[in-house]
Amino acid sequence: MSSGNYTLQGGFWGVVAAVQTPGAPLLTITPSGSNVIVSWPSPSTGFGLQENLGLDPAAWSAVPPTNSDNGTIKSIVVPAGPGSWFYRLKK
Repeated sequence: MSSGNYTLQGGFWGVVAAVQTPGAPLLTITPSGSNVIVSWPSPSTGFGLQENLGLDPAAWSAVPPTNSDNGTIKSIVVPAGPGSWFYRLKK
């Protein structure tokens, strides 16, 4: 069952969250149908988007640079699947 900014999966809340890294540009997550849009200001030179299924410090991995950039905002569309996903910008 899903609606708005939440998803109920097997009795647990599914979460897509932005983890703010101190000094990094601000991440924004916006629902868009069955996807979410992760966006941040452009330019953000030297910063790359990373994702993690939890908050294990060793489990962060780079998101392939398939984002769009309109000169003001960079963004990437990702599926809002089950479970929790966390995103951050890392320099």
